[in-house]
Amino acid sequence: MREKAITVMAFSESGWTRRLRFSRQAVLVLGALLVVLTLITALLAAYAVWATPHLGRLGAVERENRSLTFQLGEQVARLNQLQGEMSRLHELERSLRALSGLPDRVERNEGAGGGETIAIPARP
Repeated sequence: MREKAITVMAFSESGWTRRLRFSRQAVLVLGALLVVLTLITALLAAYAVWATPHLGRLGAVERENRSLTFQLGEQVARLNQLQGEMSRLHELERSLRALSGLPDRVERNEGAGGGETIAIPARP
C-alpha cells in the first residue's frame, strides 16, 4: 500500500530543483497547529484590547491608594497628637480639682463624646 503524501517542488532562478515530500498526517498536524496558534493569537489580542482600559484604571486606583495611605498616616499622627493632648488635659483637670478641693470624677469609658451623666427627675 502506498503512503499518501504531498510533494512540494522548489525551483530556483539558477535552475536548481528540490523535491520535498510530506506525509498527509504531517501536513494535517502542521495545519492544526497553525489553526490553534492563530486562535490563541486572536484570543490574546482580544484580551489585550479588553484589558487595556482596565490596566489604565488600575494605575489610577494605585495612585489613589498611595494618596489614601499617606492621608491615613497623617490622620494617625494627628490622632496620636490628640490623644497626648487629651492626656495632658486630663492631668491638668485632676490637678485643678485637687487644688480646688473638688473630688475626682468617676470615669467611664463610653467612647467618643462620653460626657458626664445628668439625672433628670421623672414628671409626675
